[in-house]
Formats: sequence, C-alpha cells, structure tokens
Amino acid sequence: MTALPRRRLITLAALAASMPRAVRAASDAAAITDAASAYLREAADDPRARLAWDDPRRTDWHWFPSRFRPNREGVPIGEMSAPLRRAAHALLEASTTGPGAAKAHAIISLQHELRRGDPGAYFVSVYGTPGEGHWGWGIEGHHLSLNYAVHGDRIAAGPIFLGAHPTRVEAGERARLRAMAAEEDEARAALLALPAALRERAIVAEHTPRDTRTRNAVTVEPLPREGVAWSELPAESRERLTRAIHEYLGMMPPALAAAERTWLAAADPASLTFQWRGATVPDRFHYWAVQGHAFLIEHDNSRDGARHIHSVWRGFASDFGAAL
Repeated sequence: MTALPRRRLITLAALAASMPRAVRAASDAAAITDAASAYLREAADDPRARLAWDDPRRTDWHWFPSRFRPNREGVPIGEMSAPLRRAAHALLEASTTGPGAAKAHAIISLQHELRRGDPGAYFVSVYGTPGEGHWGWGIEGHHLSLNYAVHGDRIAAGPIFLGAHPTRVEAGERARLRAMAAEEDEARAALLALPAALRERAIVAEHTPRDTRTRNAVTVEPLPREGVAWSELPAESRERLTRAIHEYLGMMPPALAAAERTWLAAADPASLTFQWRGATVPDRFHYWAVQGHAFLIEHDNSRDGARHIHSVWRGFASDFGAAL
C-alpha cells in the first residue's frame, strides 16, 4: 500500500474532523420523538404512516409533483383528519427553528397558484420506531423535501430541498408572497457588494446549469472548487451570505441549527467558497452556491422566466442520518 504524503494526511484528517454533521441534543431529540410518537398514535389505523428504517424508499427522494411520483410513500396531508394534520404540524414545528415551519407552509401554499397544483399532495412518513435505535421522518411533495434522522439524543437533517413557483405571487389573497425572498435577495446583494475584480471571479459562468447540479442523488461529493473564498469576501458580503445560509438552517432543529451556525463561524475562511452563474439582475436566470468541507448549498432559478426556484442543502457525510 502506497503511503500518503504527510500534508495529504493532515488534509484528510482535517476534512474528516469537519465532516460529521449530527449533534447531541437531548431536548430536541426528545421533542421530535414525542411529536412523532403522537403523530403515529393519531395515525394508528393507517398502514402508510410508518415504514422500516431500512426501507429503500427512505432515500428515494425527489421534489417532483405527485403526478410524476405517483407512488410516493407516507400519508398525504390532503387525506389527514384534522387531529392528524395538527400532529403533523407539531412534528414539523419540533423539527425546525424560528420561521422554518412557516417557510415550509408558504412553499406548500404556492400550489394554489399553479394550474395543476395540489397543496394536499405532501406526504409525511415515519421510518422506524421513535425512540428505538435509528429512526427518522420526512415530508415530501412538490418543491419540498425535508429529511430527519435520530438515534438516541443525536439528530441529523438533510437533504433539505426548498423550491418556489412562482417566486412572487402577483395577485389574490397571497399577493406579494415570496416564499424564498432572502435566499434570492441576500445572495445577490452579497455578489453586488463585491469589488468589481472579485465579482468577476465569483461569476464563474455566463449561463446557469438549469437546475441543481447534484439533483436527487442519495449521496453527493463536493463540487469542483470554483468562485471566491470566504476569506476574500468583504464584511457586507459575508453578512449577506450568512443571512441566506440561515434560511436553510431554519429547516433544522434548534440545536442542530445552532451547531451549524457555530461551525460556519469557526470554519477556516479559505475552505468556504461562493460562486455565481448567470445574470446579476432580478428576474433573470441565475444560480449561486456556497460550499464548505461538510456541506453544499445550491440555489437555481433558471426556468419559467426566472420565477421558479430549485435549491438544496446537502451534507456530504450526514444526509439521511449517515453521521449518526
């Protein structure tokens, strides 16, 4: 076996140390476990409510509308009784931070704006038995896929997919709703706050990839390093990007979100990169990404006249509870 150079060994060790993205959080784990148990008690007569932890459908994820995913597992919101729907909402609230649950509901509400949209076609599934060994739960439908895993007092979240179509509601009772405003506005403001020479380096391509580059892969590896390093960003750009990143952390339980904020603040600034593709003005196709040793955020708005977002948070070693 060929020996690795010492520098390579140090790099691999540093990378391995930064990769696990699961935290010990007894109170959060207990809250999620209690909420999932309550949900299952309410859904006791529905065999769709719970699947085995090792069921292959747990990692067969997507954000397509149900007409393209007719066999999605779980109980659809549209078929839930009022008590079961409240229990599902309580489970989502226990698994998110701040306005995270409200963002999920805003994304779901956009189905009312689509000709063939169905706000009832979001499916809740519990995998395994809450409080016993590895278990988890997820909610999935058009433009939303949230996946959580728990083992004892350890929690992991991801993949986290958030999408929006339309990006802005123009009329009706939801007029002016922008379910993903901060992800768009803060990242663009971060780019525009860069000095011209740095902005030129951050924009790595004239055209967008027309979707997230990692799509719905079960596991992903870091993308090629492109763009500019966090260490090169002026303070305003860092602050703006941090706000955009926090939108994704809001879809995590409080302790995990807090740990991710701490990891982000303590990360080697040279290890984080920011890149932009496409137009720099609103309402034009664009894509941005932030990548570190352990995570990747992709945000693409490249369809339907730049009124259709696909975005995702991926944990290289933690998606689907791999770090537990």
